[in-house]
Parts: sequence; structure tokens; C-alpha cells
Amino acid sequence: MERLVKLLKNKNMTIASCESLNGGLFASKLVEISGASSVFVGSYVTYMDKCKDILLNGQEILTKYGAISEQMAILMAKEVKEKFASYKFSLRVFYTIIIAY
Repeated sequence: MERLVKLLKNKNMTIASCESLNGGLFASKLVEISGASSVFVGSYVTYMDKCKDILLNGQEILTKYGAISEQMAILMAKEVKEKFASYKFSLRVFYTIIIAY
């Protein structure tokens, strides 16, 4: 994470995230780094399905594909871009887990 913060600072870039099953671990680890506030815009932690519906307007995807799906991951990426657009961030990170057996 220190390397990420340093890289973002050196390139004058910022980052935002939308997280699910990791419960905000990415954001938590990032803000432990001194200087992260100059590069980290913010994060949505959409752990519960209800939160995905309210914050991401994701009810249709939840119903059709489920919370842990490629479609939800794409929605998370799109929504974090839209929600934090006024901050003109450079990168977005979204986390969900897809397990195939």
C-alpha cells in the first residue's frame, strides 16, 4: 500500500473504491499509510444486499444475477465512478469475489 500511495502521489493521481465482501479492507489498509488523504477520495462498502440496492441502485442485478456476479462487479465500478466524479479521481477499485467450482 505504501508503494501505491507513493506512485499515486508521484503521478498526481487519486483513487476511489467500492467494496463488498472484504468489508472495506482495501480502504482500511490504504488509510493506514501516511499521506493517503492526498490520494484517496473515498469508498463505498456495500456489504449487505440492501446496501447494494440503495447505494448502487442494484436491485435488478441482485434479482437477476445475484450479489456476487460479474454484473454486480461492473455496476460497482460504474457507480463508484459516477458517485465520486466531482473529485476527478484517476483510478477506481472495486472488490467482489466470484468463486467457481
